[in-house]
Amino acid sequence: MTIPELDKNQYRVYADIQQTVYDGGVTKSGKSISMATTEVEKEKLNIELYKLREKVTQLYFGILMVNERKSQLELSKLDIKTALDKMETAYTNGIVLEATVSSLKAEWIKLEQKIIEADYEGSAYRKMLSVLTGELLDTNDILKYPETGVNDQNNRPELRLIDKQLALLYTQESMLNAKVQPKVSLFLQAGFGKPALNMLSNETQGYYIGGLRFSIPLSAFYTRSNDKQMLNLQRNTLEFQRNTFLMQTDVQLVMEDEEIKKFKQLIEKDEELIALRTSIKTSAFIQLSNGTITSADYIREQNAEESARLAKVMHQLQLLLHIYNKQIIKGN
Repeated sequence: MTIPELDKNQYRVYADIQQTVYDGGVTKSGKSISMATTEVEKEKLNIELYKLREKVTQLYFGILMVNERKSQLELSKLDIKTALDKMETAYTNGIVLEATVSSLKAEWIKLEQKIIEADYEGSAYRKMLSVLTGELLDTNDILKYPETGVNDQNNRPELRLIDKQLALLYTQESMLNAKVQPKVSLFLQAGFGKPALNMLSNETQGYYIGGLRFSIPLSAFYTRSNDKQMLNLQRNTLEFQRNTFLMQTDVQLVMEDEEIKKFKQLIEKDEELIALRTSIKTSAFIQLSNGTITSADYIREQNAEESARLAKVMHQLQLLLHIYNKQIIKGN
């Protein structure tokens, strides 16, 4: 048999095409992991927005409290104005001393100072709320009392995040199973060369090779067991975090329930106290008109009634805040 001598000048140009027929579910699992990761990131963003909601709630109720305090100060100002007008007339007629009128005027100025403080405090709260919400709040905008619907379902974003993270772990486990599955693909290689498929030929020839490729990734079996143990550990950690979070939430709800009961009872006592303080102030106004008490005595009783009314308003708002906080704790 005569073997021809091969040329030292050899070359080959070819194109190689491969098409996966079956990859064991790797592509599908990869898409699922991508979608699950996106959902996890969305819930993390929702948690940050939820924290912002708590700050917005505090500012919102702060504005309501300032408004109610200002309203009570305006009412007290009217009472002082009524007494001041009456005492100025009495002073003109020589019935009371100038010190009585001056004392009422000083109280009037003091109330105006408190109203100025309330205006600036409310303005600061509105500006901060505007920054957080992106909505411009004017001093003329009226803030309504929020509705406090009852919903016992826990919709906290932290719990949804744990659910999404568990879903991600399940998709990652699917990927581990897919990696150890056999892979099937088609391939085609076409080109020309010297030599081509016939290694003993010195002629430039075209050629093509096609077929079916079957492979089993043995390396994936070595780490599969450890990877599954790691996923199970992460699942157990997430379940522990869920139980811990639910326990903390239950503790917060118990505290809010006790606060709600407390303020309901305080409001009942506030109503009794206001009735008594109003009666005492009315009697003091009559005594002041008759000259049997000083303006300082009347101002003391007027301030006591103002404090009682303001305490009731604050207790009502705090009651509403705790009811609203209860819903926030539940994520509603």
